[in-house]
Amino acid sequence: MLEALAQSNDLDERALALASLHLARGEDPRVRRFLAGAITHLDSLDDAVRKRWSIALGFVADRYRQRGDPGRAIATYRKALEIRPNEARVLLNLGLAFADAGDFANAIERYRRSLAADPAQPLAHVNWGIALEALGDTAGAVAEFRRALAVDPNEPLAYFNIGVVGLARGASREALEPLARAAALDPGLAPAHFALAQGYLLAGDARAATRELRLGLDFDPDNAAARQLLEQIERATGGR
Repeated sequence: MLEALAQSNDLDERALALASLHLARGEDPRVRRFLAGAITHLDSLDDAVRKRWSIALGFVADRYRQRGDPGRAIATYRKALEIRPNEARVLLNLGLAFADAGDFANAIERYRRSLAADPAQPLAHVNWGIALEALGDTAGAVAEFRRALAVDPNEPLAYFNIGVVGLARGASREALEPLARAAALDPGLAPAHFALAQGYLLAGDARAATRELRLGLDFDPDNAAARQLLEQIERATGGR
């Protein structure tokens, strides 16, 4: 049935059938020969079908990532890249899947390739920096976060991660400015408010810390650690 649909005149139908075969039985030598033959007969439809095929596989891989199954996500993103090897979004998401699996070296390589295909991706730099930080290269991580800001000066996650690195170094005052910028650019970024609260506490400003905790809890009301910290501050300050 799928093999018949893979020869349909409807581009969406054909691409979905090819993607389904590739996903379900792409390791079968006979199926691989069929897929290779189908590609050779695409002619003028090659780019249109490949694009749809890759998108379909990428969508399935995204779902695997969302379900916490990086192994299947990695395998499926790789299949998508067999069809369109330089697809920047797929390369980025493959990197994220490797990071989910704790394989930061492979994640970095995919971020590098994604940026080579499309340099205008601040989040690729942000995630590259997060991977470097996980590998213990804090200076390299900050450099990547700053490269993200060179691409987009209004990327809140770049400011947020610069601030978090500052907090981790014990430089609370140094961390406040980028964290405040992150929260201003994306008021719904609850972790930025919580990190700001930590910075204000370290700087001795309980009132500002209370404000940021309340703002963060507006967007993440189930954060037990933040709520507990807010209650502790309110008890210590009499709710002021």
